[in-house]
Amino acid sequence: MKKFMSALSLMAAFILFSISSATAQTGVVTDTLTVNGDCNMCKKKIETACFGLKGIKKANWDDEKLVLVVSYDTSKTNADAILKRIALLGYDNEKYKAEDKAYKSLPECCQYDRSRITSVEPKKQ
Repeated sequence: MKKFMSALSLMAAFILFSISSATAQTGVVTDTLTVNGDCNMCKKKIETACFGLKGIKKANWDDEKLVLVVSYDTSKTNADAILKRIALLGYDNEKYKAEDKAYKSLPECCQYDRSRITSVEPKKQ
C-alpha cells in the first residue's frame, strides 16, 4: 500500500508539472491585424502566406472586416514578419503597402480598392 501511495503521489506530481508546462507554453499570442483584400481567393492566399512562416498556430482573414486574426509563437515569428510576407504577395496592410507590381499581378477579382486602409505607410526604399 505504501508503494502504491508513493507511485500515486509521483504520478500526481508529474501530471501537475505537465499541466503547468503546457500552460506556460512559449509565448503564443493572438493578434488582430488589418489586411486589404476582396474575395475567397484573397482569403486563401493571405492565410496560406501566414502558414508559410514558422510558429503560426492559427490564421483567419475576414473579407468583410478586412481583419486577420493570427496566433503565433513569439519565439519563432512576429506580427511584422507576417505583415511583410502578406505585402510581398500584393496585399496592403496596416503597416506595409504592397509594391504596385505585386498588386497588379493579383488576379482581377483580388484587386481590391487600395484606399480602404488609409493608415498604410508606403515602404521606404
